[in-house]
Amino acid sequence: MDTKRRRPAAPDQLSAIFGALADPTRRAILDRLRKRPHSVTELAAPFDMTQPSISKHLKVLEQAGLVVRGKDAQLRPRALESKPLRDANAYLERFRALWEARLDRLESYLAMRPLAILLVLACLASLATPAGAQPLPDLTPYLATDRAAEVALARTAAPRGISDSATVLVLTRTKFVEAAHGTNGFTCLVLRSFSGSVNDSAFMKDPGFWNPHVRSPICFNPPAARTVLPAMLANVEWLLTGTPPAEAAARARRAYAAHQFPTPAPGAMAYMLSPQQYLVDADPHHWMPHLMFFFDRTFPPAAWGASDAGAPVIDGSAGDPTLPVLTLLIPVREWSH
Repeated sequence: MDTKRRRPAAPDQLSAIFGALADPTRRAILDRLRKRPHSVTELAAPFDMTQPSISKHLKVLEQAGLVVRGKDAQLRPRALESKPLRDANAYLERFRALWEARLDRLESYLAMRPLAILLVLACLASLATPAGAQPLPDLTPYLATDRAAEVALARTAAPRGISDSATVLVLTRTKFVEAAHGTNGFTCLVLRSFSGSVNDSAFMKDPGFWNPHVRSPICFNPPAARTVLPAMLANVEWLLTGTPPAEAAARARRAYAAHQFPTPAPGAMAYMLSPQQYLVDADPHHWMPHLMFFFDRTFPPAAWGASDAGAPVIDGSAGDPTLPVLTLLIPVREWSH
């Protein structure tokens, strides 16, 4: 029997290994290579990114020793190298005894003191739900099971010439986070039923406020991404931490009044051209392709001739003159492709 213990990798090499494993795209690449070697083209296929981007990830994996190149110069196949993973595991094994000892002590303590279980659960509940917060619905149906698919859906909000170079945000259990960094200043995301209306307290009382089916791709231009989107993202964070909808609406109004949120910059607008939008459960689920323009309250909706859904320019602010932001909707003829 081999009694030699595996010598852990050097600290710098371990840093490279764990740094490479920290990225979900690189972990997905390793998972594919676990089955067989792949060419760069094959590895890039499932991801919403170019071959040069995949090559950058492969370079990080190669520098960490996790991936090696095959001998075929034309196909440039990559294969998984398992030794660095064993080295990383050898490093983590040092701490297994510590973890298990602490878990054993916790198990013994809880077995001796049944009341401690109730105390632990009560403490966890108080930490998870801030004072004054309300219970949230199960957020699982609202979250994307496939981040790449969520990114692709967000990009359908605008013409590809715009959305392909836009930053894309995806929803997590606590907020929207960046999933793809853009270069043109536009920001695309997929709104949920609770994330579209920042200030409309009437909408927040609607039974459809929590609807897990709603998916509404939208793409903000640079002025709107700077001055309209921040309030919307803050509102989502409040709601996902248990802030009641009415309080979230009131908080947004106070923030606008205190100039904590900026008023819409000149030219602020957004595209909502996705043919895959799902706005209501009734058929048809979508509304119509349209553009959104955002203004402060310097001029009333009537200054643009804005009216209800039958007008050429639609007052998207529900006719409420107290809302800090005026939203005008202009239907267009074609969906994005």
